[in-house]
Parts: sequence; structure tokens; C-alpha cells
Amino acid sequence: MFIAIEGIDASGKATQSKLLTEKLNAKLFSFPSYETPVGKLILGHLKNKWSCAVGTDTGDDVQHLDALVFQCMQFTNRLEKAMEIVQTLNTLQQHVVADRYLASAIVYGGADGLDVDYLVDTQKWLPQPDINILIDIKPTSSIERRPERRDRYETQPGLMEAVMGRYLSLWAKMMTEEPGRWFIVNGEQSIEKVHADIIEKIIQSRVDLHEEKRA
Repeated sequence: MFIAIEGIDASGKATQSKLLTEKLNAKLFSFPSYETPVGKLILGHLKNKWSCAVGTDTGDDVQHLDALVFQCMQFTNRLEKAMEIVQTLNTLQQHVVADRYLASAIVYGGADGLDVDYLVDTQKWLPQPDINILIDIKPTSSIERRPERRDRYETQPGLMEAVMGRYLSLWAKMMTEEPGRWFIVNGEQSIEKVHADIIEKIIQSRVDLHEEKRA
């Protein structure tokens, strides 16, 4: 079973991903994966150490080009780990938990002005989660939990509101199209309650998918 945990910054993704990994005796993958060659480039971009906004003479819109290059790196970063994810699931017969994964590309790339259909199509080449769980918190809660804004996404005014809106829109769509695979959990609760709700959604998913197969 492959479970992806999603949400805006400071929503509790890392904490809940670790708790779920321990509960299921799973293998945890965190994205971006900063230890890879491409991951190091991604971290530099997030820290505003480089961008495509300088020295480009392609004639393209610089902001669009920068966003597209960044999402290409994010895709490559997930591709760097794709075989390990597949081997963990199929060869080792072990559950996988991802702290951010495909939905983040669709949501953040869309917020950066990229074509959402294109982003969805490119992600289809990667291993697909069985369950996607969104930890829903208010953007104001994100700031309260992490007042020090650490990267270009966190420091951009209004971006967290736009990203949260895109997350909720994506989940509303996918919960209709793929019921039993997409769930929302209230992240404003205690750590223990959020964890319990995530476990409940996973159990619900198994029941829903079992009923779907019977039908």
C-alpha cells in the first residue's frame, strides 16, 4: 500500500508521515528528496540561491520559464526515487508513505501559473499512490505554527491561501472521480487525533476499494 500525505507548510505532514510509517512498519519517502543531485538544486532554488530569472534570452516569460524548470526538477527528483518505491512495494512487500508527492506538483505548479492538465499528465508516469490524504489547516495556522518563513513559497504573500484553495479543489474533484482513494483530515486537531483520523481513513479506504472490486 502506497500512501501520500499532503498539505501546506506546517500542516503536520512530516510528523504524521513519521507516525504512520511507524504504525505500518512502512518505508518513508520525503519530497523533495534533498540528498539527491537534483534535490540539492531544488533546495537552492527554494532558498533563492538561483533561478531562471537571470541571464535568459529565450524570449519566453521569465516567471513561467522559472516555474516550468522548477517543476521539471521536482518531477526528476521523484523519478530518482521511483524505482526504490516500486521495489519497496513489489519486491519487499512493504508499505510506502510519502511526505508530499504528486498532488504537490499539481497544486504548487498550478499556483505558479503552469497548465494543470499538463502537470497531471506528466505525473502519470510515476508510481501512483493508493491513498492520498490531505491535512487541512488554515493558512493563518501555518503562520502561527511556523512564524519564521523559510523558503520562497512560505515568504510569498498570499501564496499559502492560493495553494490551500487549490488543494481543496483538487480533493473535491478526485474524491468524486476516485472515491476511496482521496481523503481530507482536519489538521487543526491534536497530533494524536489527526493520526487516529488518518488511520480511520486508511481503514475506510480498504473497505471502499473492497466494495468497488465486488461491484
